[in-house]
Amino acid sequence: MQNYDIQEDPTLFSEGYAFKILSKDSHQIKYVEIQQDI
Repeated sequence: MQNYDIQEDPTLFSEGYAFKILSKDSHQIKYVEIQQDI
């Protein structure tokens, strides 16, 4: 697991997954699958 610098946008998108920070004072990250309708 790589460390991401999150300053402005609390959500990062990588390889079809959204990494959302659950708490600003915690390193816990929620993995959410992105459903793409193409």
